[in-house]
Amino acid sequence: MHDKLFTENISFPKPICRNLSNGLEVISVKDNSHPVLCIQLYIKTGSTLENDQQRGYSHFIEHLSFKSTNDFPNNGISLYASGLGGMLNAFTDYDCTCYYLNLPSEKLKEGFHILSQLAFHSTFIKKDVNKVKEIILEEIKQYQNDPESDFLEYIQTHYYHKSPLKYPVLGNPKSINSASYEELRAFYKNSYTPANSFLVICGEFQENELSACLDSYFSSWKNTSKPVSYTHLTLTTI
Repeated sequence: MHDKLFTENISFPKPICRNLSNGLEVISVKDNSHPVLCIQLYIKTGSTLENDQQRGYSHFIEHLSFKSTNDFPNNGISLYASGLGGMLNAFTDYDCTCYYLNLPSEKLKEGFHILSQLAFHSTFIKKDVNKVKEIILEEIKQYQNDPESDFLEYIQTHYYHKSPLKYPVLGNPKSINSASYEELRAFYKNSYTPANSFLVICGEFQENELSACLDSYFSSWKNTSKPVSYTHLTLTTI
């Protein structure tokens, strides 16, 4: 009874959905209760969407994209975000890679600049690939040495037989060691496309400024491949 009364008195802001001409889906939710913004860029690439030669590539690209971009070379993009009073991070999951940014509401333009650089202006080089390989191989070792993580991965790989959910997000030592710069660049260009992504903005913003920033920073993003299909993923596939 009390829970029902509580929920009935809550008024949640309604999301607005739109699509840019390049296919990028944009979901915005206006909330003026605090002068902050949360912006999330989702790329539909993860462990369930990789083939046997690409195991761990989505997570690999997540690391590489931060290394260097057109406007932020030498690992400068995270430092720039911090200088704005923001916090930039990312994660890779089974079916997506997400870059998320929390920052003051007056920095909407700068936030879009950051995420657009990660989305289609990453300029990582061969030396970066070798450095990230070492980092990821060490991550895999740490997972194996942690009883809880190792047990969860054991269940995942032994319970699923046909489903792509059986593959670890980090990949495996063989696929990581054999990953080449050329293969990773191709994976980035094919996966990181507007039709294969969506953008979420929540917080305090002006609609006219949002529209202008979307046009300025994301309208030039081009599609280089077909959108990813999820038809192979079903709950009954084990």
